[in-house]
Amino acid sequence: MKAKQNFVFNENTETYTLQLKKRRLWWLLLLLLPFLLLLLQIRMHKEVIFQTIDNSTKVVLSGALVEFKYPDRNFIDFKTFNFFTYQDIALNENTDNEGYAKFQVSYTLYSKLFHKNDLSTVVATGGCFQSDTLQPVYHQLKNKEVNVIELSARMTKIIFEVIDNYDKEPLPNADVVIDYYISGQKQTITLKSDPRGIVEAEIMFCSEKVEVNASHFGYQPFSASGDVDYFSKPENRLLPLDPIMKPVEFIVKDLYTKQPVSNATAKMIFDNSTLEAITNTNGIGKGMFDSVAIAKEMYIHVSHPAYHDTTTIKYIVDDFIKLPEDERIIYIRPKAGNFVFYNVDKYTKKPVQGVKNEVYVNGNSVGVYYSNSNGEFTVPNLKKSDNITIIASKPDYVTNDFTIKNKNVSELEDKKDSEIPMEQYVEPDRSEPPREFCRAHFSGTLLSDVYVDSHISLIYKPDKFGEYVGEGEYSNNTVAFPNAVNTTFDAIAVDKGTRVILYSEPNFKGKVLLDVKGPALINNVKWKSDTRIGNFKTATLKEPYESLFPKSCRQWSSEDMNKWSKGSVKVICE
Repeated sequence: MKAKQNFVFNENTETYTLQLKKRRLWWLLLLLLPFLLLLLQIRMHKEVIFQTIDNSTKVVLSGALVEFKYPDRNFIDFKTFNFFTYQDIALNENTDNEGYAKFQVSYTLYSKLFHKNDLSTVVATGGCFQSDTLQPVYHQLKNKEVNVIELSARMTKIIFEVIDNYDKEPLPNADVVIDYYISGQKQTITLKSDPRGIVEAEIMFCSEKVEVNASHFGYQPFSASGDVDYFSKPENRLLPLDPIMKPVEFIVKDLYTKQPVSNATAKMIFDNSTLEAITNTNGIGKGMFDSVAIAKEMYIHVSHPAYHDTTTIKYIVDDFIKLPEDERIIYIRPKAGNFVFYNVDKYTKKPVQGVKNEVYVNGNSVGVYYSNSNGEFTVPNLKKSDNITIIASKPDYVTNDFTIKNKNVSELEDKKDSEIPMEQYVEPDRSEPPREFCRAHFSGTLLSDVYVDSHISLIYKPDKFGEYVGEGEYSNNTVAFPNAVNTTFDAIAVDKGTRVILYSEPNFKGKVLLDVKGPALINNVKWKSDTRIGNFKTATLKEPYESLFPKSCRQWSSEDMNKWSKGSVKVICE
């Protein structure tokens, strides 16, 4: 080190050079580093505001329950001295008179800087309304900024059947007026029964009262009232109408097979006027005209796409009414090119009558045909080279749109090939929407904390391969979790506090395949050797999945889960 020297000014020297000694400050940075890291723990506060509104009227909804969950991250937790901690904070609040729910929340600088894309979740329910589950980015929710949540009405479908109370046959074209009440306000639906006497009505799930009025020309009106639970019972959805005056009844049959012809159009003609009726789809080919003056002369003209038009001789109405039933049968001659199909029960192979069959030939709709009491229906004017698709549907049955799909008619000449199997199910009277700690995730792919397209789905991230299922009794898996069934059933994630019972057959019959109480994560043993999922029982999953499904609750299925698709399921919550 050089000795210090005093500066001496010399008047003969014009220029001086000053050299500054370099100092090393790395020790200062080390000293400040702990303080800089502590800055990451600085907490900032904000007020997150949600407003609930009716998505159709845009009117604010007060008293709605808003459930808000957001992520809380710390660089260090001073209580446990753990670094990089994470937890979900769950809050709930009822909206005030202006529809606002306000949440006082906080977050660390560390969370803001390094986890700015963390998602929160929010869902709102209020009386007859419910929102979707939303997932806004937490750090994009600004202080005191209003975030609007739109709630939709919760609807339920009720299927009524209008029948003749005399012969118990379906009544088509009946007028059905349904009034339902919400908070004392009346809502009205006006419908007509289809050829099967069926009326399908969508009403609000929590209607306080439902009033049903059915009427039909020539019948006494019928009324019934109750709540939604009352009309969930099949016997209360039957609307029997008592006929008035004297009806004229007849039956239409095939001239050669003597089988009943359903959905034929029959016209009664007299005094230069025409009454028209469509034979019921109950399969016996029965038609009826009511309120007919018995002294008039009339004849009946019958037509059907698969048959030649036929007209009876003239009768005095009273004489026709007095004829025995076998003399009131009208036979019609089938056209060339007719092709007969059969709706049968998938398991018993017995005929299923009253099935609605939508027929497409070479890509074009050619009409709707209903099966008779033998399960038969006839499609006219088919050539062997035609391409045909049939969509078969009936209440309480699974729609069959796959047995005859883009088939060549020449492939369907054997009766077995022209059969359309119908699988019966009974939908649950009521079920609850999925909610936290009361739900199960059924998937047609495996489930884990990573996503691999078409092979592994994220737990509790519904996609095209699976869905949540809430509390309820589901007599057919195709109703409970259709996506998982359609893509081969491969995994279940069951919430804590939720019990799942799987049966091998519909309607809770057969053996119990699985009876498990959550938390539980079950993947198909079929994929146990797959390296992408093979270690899921022992791996440490990403949060929050590790906390929700610890290693002790993960398991492989006892057998190939693909075989479990065709049964039924109960989801029970504590």
